[in-house]
Amino acid sequence: MKSRSRLLHVEQRCYAEALHTYAGMYDTAKQLGEPATLAHALMNIGVELDRADRKQEAVEHLEHARDVSFRTNTAWAALIHSYLSRVYASNGERLRFQRASETAQTLAVYLPAYCRR
Repeated sequence: MKSRSRLLHVEQRCYAEALHTYAGMYDTAKQLGEPATLAHALMNIGVELDRADRKQEAVEHLEHARDVSFRTNTAWAALIHSYLSRVYASNGERLRFQRASETAQTLAVYLPAYCRR
């Protein structure tokens, strides 16, 4: 049910509530010590901060998510790199965008669904 409420916050454009919910998700993930959940929470916080035009905070959370994602599976790392590249692009950071985008693409090549094409 909690997952549904998070989705509803975003769907209903209640972004401040979504950010608050993702912060709670982050606190829970820290207690669990689960890298995938921690990376997911940090990514979601970064996305919401970007949406709130809090660009530097968004970058910091997404970079932290990126660092944590290397302790997860390739799919998480690819997804987080793609979000990070988007924020870099919106900030006008061309080199960082290019690096993150290329890393996301390189990681995606190793995903099973990608290989079946």
